[in-house]
Amino acid sequence: MAKQFIKYRKRTRTDGIWEIVWNDPETGKVRRESCKTRDEHAAERKLAEKILTGDMVPPSVVTIGYLLERYFQHVKRRKAKNTIVSMKSKVERLIDYMGNLKWEEFGQSDVENYIDHARSLTRWDRGTEPLSDGTIKKDLQILRSALRHGHLHKLVPTATGIEIRNLESAQRTDWLDEAQMTAVLQCCAEDEDRDHIYGFLLLALATGARKEAIFQLTWDQVYIPQIETELVEVAPTPVERNGVVAIPKRSYRSVATKNKPLNWETGEVVRGAHIDFGAAQGNKRRPKIPIGQNERLMHYLLYCADRSQRYVVSYRKQPIRTGIKKGLEAVGKEAGLPFKLTHHVLKRTCVTWLVRKGISFDAIERMTNTTVDTLKRHYSQHSPDLEEELGDTFSI
Repeated sequence: MAKQFIKYRKRTRTDGIWEIVWNDPETGKVRRESCKTRDEHAAERKLAEKILTGDMVPPSVVTIGYLLERYFQHVKRRKAKNTIVSMKSKVERLIDYMGNLKWEEFGQSDVENYIDHARSLTRWDRGTEPLSDGTIKKDLQILRSALRHGHLHKLVPTATGIEIRNLESAQRTDWLDEAQMTAVLQCCAEDEDRDHIYGFLLLALATGARKEAIFQLTWDQVYIPQIETELVEVAPTPVERNGVVAIPKRSYRSVATKNKPLNWETGEVVRGAHIDFGAAQGNKRRPKIPIGQNERLMHYLLYCADRSQRYVVSYRKQPIRTGIKKGLEAVGKEAGLPFKLTHHVLKRTCVTWLVRKGISFDAIERMTNTTVDTLKRHYSQHSPDLEEELGDTFSI
């Protein structure tokens, strides 16, 4: 007798613990398995593991919706919550339109029809503005990956390829110059409730890292060489106790002798300090980045950031899960920027400053893990070498 398709789902118990439930195909009774966690994202990972490794086979009729759901479960086992949240809406949008379409009946015409359909949709936070071509392109890239995943895992007998045509993502070129960056930082420095934005701005500018890497950065990934100190005898300071002034015979002060983080007189900082963003998941690689000569960032890490929390950047003692989109936008408006301040503007600012400084594309690639081809395609116009090479070529 052929195995029957089992639909697993999650739910919470009365004590808040998540559990996975399904109907036994032989007896019809409900079976349960505890996830042993109250965290929904952790429960999602357990559910994905159960779906992909449980005793189940594809349904008799494989639909596009089934392939999308299986691929999404596969991704949930490996990706962070920030990635899953943004991807979920794209998967749901695809399933709403073509979820019931049979795999064997699917073709390129369905892709073209989806493009026309998606252009009639709007995003909840953009009023009547339709989905951009860039967003639709990301939807179809997920569909392409789901079809490839279905073939690799033998859910369908043959590979199904699709072409993504006539969709061009709008190129974003906004970046902050030194005066704008100073204004943005000043808006945060005067407001304690914006400490998390201030920390994000400093880290993003100094490292060029993506928002996910910054908000997942923990203190054990920040390396500052251990300070070596020694006790130095100093002039005794009078001490008043119970109305009586006494002068100690000897008084000592701890003085840094090696690896002093900051020298306020010379501005010198310790070498060797760096941030290790660690090995990323997928194709978003994360490097080690030296920070020892960045006095402002070093001061923030040493004296301003909340080291009682696990994450370097946190808000009201809580980790930041999805970003600070509204906070950045408000700061940008207050600073008088002519464009909307977003997370990615800081990465473009970091790379642009490096290019304008004359740093080679190879060095920038090692720091930001952005390929030289991508750097040349998007940032070559900022290179001082280009201006020198052109000279007065077009003078008339």
